[in-house]
Amino acid sequence: MVTSPPYWGLRDYGNKPQIWDGDRNCEHDFNEYNSKLLHENRQNLNGGTLGNSGYRKNLHGFGNAKAGFCHKCGAWKGNFGLEPTVDLYIKHLCDIFDEAKEVLRDDGTCWVNIGDT
Repeated sequence: MVTSPPYWGLRDYGNKPQIWDGDRNCEHDFNEYNSKLLHENRQNLNGGTLGNSGYRKNLHGFGNAKAGFCHKCGAWKGNFGLEPTVDLYIKHLCDIFDEAKEVLRDDGTCWVNIGDT
């Protein structure tokens, strides 16, 4: 298995948000917010706003993706890679590979490309 998962906070792919963690039986009530990304806009994606100070002059902020936490069970609704903290991103990354391990053959290998040049 070879994969390159979305990098944390880099871009919004425009996918429908997913529900992560929490109670599957909960009737969720999400406190929604717009995700904010702050990275170089190397792909000149729509929705970017150019910063104007010093080192950050090449950075763009994005706020188009909806996300939120359920105030009842703590579930997070959003797209992988757009988590509000790197800790939550790493947790979700580990959750994904825990599932992948279940279907990987005993002699299989898993290669993950997760770097930003």
